Amino acid sequence: MPNLVGVVLSTAIAALGLRAAARHLRRENACCDEEEIFPPPKALTAAIIGSKVVHLRGMHCENCQRRVEALLESIDGVSARADLVGQRALVSMSRTVTDEEIRAALAGSGYRVTEIKGIVA
Repeated sequence: MPNLVGVVLSTAIAALGLRAAARHLRRENACCDEEEIFPPPKALTAAIIGSKVVHLRGMHCENCQRRVEALLESIDGVSARADLVGQRALVSMSRTVTDEEIRAALAGSGYRVTEIKGIVA
């Protein structure tokens, strides 16, 4: 009986592995489009007046990291650098940017904002 349980579990694990491999090869449920082209990092021309740290969930790879930076940099007056390991982004601002603007830039992207903290200089 214990051998039968082991065989059933091994078979189930192998089937799940094959299913995941097939999905990966068909690019289903992929977190990223490896061929996506991102704009170069944005350098602010005006003086930086403040910074915020955006804590988020959902970055899985370097493409996710670059996508978060590009989404945040779509906000006028913002330069961003994302930290994949820390699951956060540093937002440098040349104008006052509200938390709502930051949340709106990331809305619908699959990345979930968990907290936004202002940095006191």
